[in-house]
Amino acid sequence: MERHRLPRRTVVRGTVLVTGSLCLVLAGLATSPAGPRTSMTVAREEPEPVDVTVLNARFLEKRESKKDPEKVAVPQWSGDRAYLVPPAKNGRTDKSWAATPVKKMYQRLRGVRAGAKVTVTFDDSPSTANSCKATAATVGQSYTVEGSGEAGKHSYTTEAPPAGRKPSQWAEEGNWRTRTYEFTAKEDEPALTFVSETTSSDQTCGAMLTNIHIRQAPPPADKTRPKTNLPWAEAFKGNDPSDVKSAVEECDGKLDDCPFEVDKRYSYAYYDKARVIGEAYVNCTRNQIQHTRWFNYRERSFDSLAPTHAKEGLNLGSSAKLPTSGDPTLDDDAQSRVIARQIATGYERAYQVPWQWRTHSQRKITEIIEAGEVGWIEVQPGRQRVEGWLNQVGKYEDDAYRLYVTVDGPSLQVPDRIYQRTGPMSKDEKSRCKSDRPMASTPVDSDQPAASVAKATVPADPPPSGGTG
Repeated sequence: MERHRLPRRTVVRGTVLVTGSLCLVLAGLATSPAGPRTSMTVAREEPEPVDVTVLNARFLEKRESKKDPEKVAVPQWSGDRAYLVPPAKNGRTDKSWAATPVKKMYQRLRGVRAGAKVTVTFDDSPSTANSCKATAATVGQSYTVEGSGEAGKHSYTTEAPPAGRKPSQWAEEGNWRTRTYEFTAKEDEPALTFVSETTSSDQTCGAMLTNIHIRQAPPPADKTRPKTNLPWAEAFKGNDPSDVKSAVEECDGKLDDCPFEVDKRYSYAYYDKARVIGEAYVNCTRNQIQHTRWFNYRERSFDSLAPTHAKEGLNLGSSAKLPTSGDPTLDDDAQSRVIARQIATGYERAYQVPWQWRTHSQRKITEIIEAGEVGWIEVQPGRQRVEGWLNQVGKYEDDAYRLYVTVDGPSLQVPDRIYQRTGPMSKDEKSRCKSDRPMASTPVDSDQPAASVAKATVPADPPPSGGTG
């Protein structure tokens, strides 16, 4: 005998409906085109090693100083100024410029996450500056390289030039060597820092560096974090950390001020844990029961901005609040705000699927419950975790804000699962079914025959039209 029947009209797009004690799948039509521990049921492979973008890696971009044309602020790099040496004077054949740090220069590695295995390759050579004495170049020019969060720096010394030749005599060749430095990132977007250890009073007489290339083996996405405990929001201004509030204020202007870029390596669809919707219907009768009922459920979004502001003791302006309060009226209004629109637009651009901040679903089902059994409904919502960056445009990247945000909301990429279930009663339910119905005693004349009632004292209802009485 069929245990459950689900009317065809209740099969809807975006829902998998599962019925029966054995959970037989009836339908599953998905819409077309993502602290405490919980289970995330969608598997994801560990990301493959990838290149890391290094801004101005060959120092072709420069901003000259009026006082000292050779001493410049190196665009996309922070720290002290550096001397940039053109190809005609550094011995490079690939037209790369070279940088000689005055003291230190550093750059944040965009897209590198804590736990990533990072490999840095770069070229170095002794200085070819005319003012650099041959003895200084011959003994080698030292510097250090460090990825922020590492226990210590790694020291390098340039290879000596050909014996007996002044730097000006081998400027057309240089003495370039390729170096490799490896480290494990201890924080998101670690800083890669070069520090000159030249003791010469002539600051141009230091190691030349260029052709910086970086690859990383990213850590896998952490799918153990529940939607109520998302990673903290982070912010940077250029190559330096910033407070989140300042970044939010900079991005909360026009829609195209800070486009949202989804990091697909750490964004994914998953199924939330199942929960019971509505009542459990207990059949205490000796017969099969069939009945129809409606049930509905809501899903909302969560974000990392508001909790981060609260943690830092900052007030998140109402114009920047995302539609994640759970209040339909407030969330409908918040969807039109700039940052909410930036995130929704970036998500749709990445996946060709609209982002939805909240959903409300209503279903009508027919239950057939056998005698001595219980019927109930469970839902397992499909959700989307999205991580990415709001990147400020219109400024040099070493002066622009970047705001890292995580949102988690109802997914249009995987359908919700609805389980229509029946099963045996629990011990308590069996006990309840065996209990007496509510009654009262008859304290007077309980053993007497029933009293007679005068006939036709209450007017009878007229028979239906065309019928008989």
